[in-house]
Amino acid sequence: MRLILIRHCKSDWETGVDDHDRPLNRRGQDAATALGKWMAANALRPDLWLVSSALRTRATALGMREAAGDESPLTTMAELYHATPGRIIAAAREAKADCLAIVGHNPGIGRTAALMAREPAPHGRFADYPTGAVTVLGFEGWLDEGEGTITHFVVPRDL
Repeated sequence: MRLILIRHCKSDWETGVDDHDRPLNRRGQDAATALGKWMAANALRPDLWLVSSALRTRATALGMREAAGDESPLTTMAELYHATPGRIIAAAREAKADCLAIVGHNPGIGRTAALMAREPAPHGRFADYPTGAVTVLGFEGWLDEGEGTITHFVVPRDL
């Protein structure tokens, strides 16, 4: 089983726009494209994408999928909007996929990556999990906390 945990890319802070409806800014759009190309180059093809219902997470996932040439199913889930690690892990366990991508928000998505990994990624940004951060974890069996091996960790600035 492979689990890919993605924090949405950089969003806009337009005045008068509800948090849920904030779009990606130009930097965020470019990052989503770069991350999608990176996923394709590393043969990371999710069977399913689970995505928070927020505009910025949906735009991140769609931008990444398009850049990767990926047509796998995408499910939008309101319960992933600012979800806790417990809710993110539950959604991952309920999904029927050998390779699952989840696009969410901090602090939940970054804390989930830390909880699921045997040890932290050897990267200076893993602890603060910036916008556009991607962790790929491999599991030999069930998605147990502390049992995932980090095979990749990247932030847009690395690309």
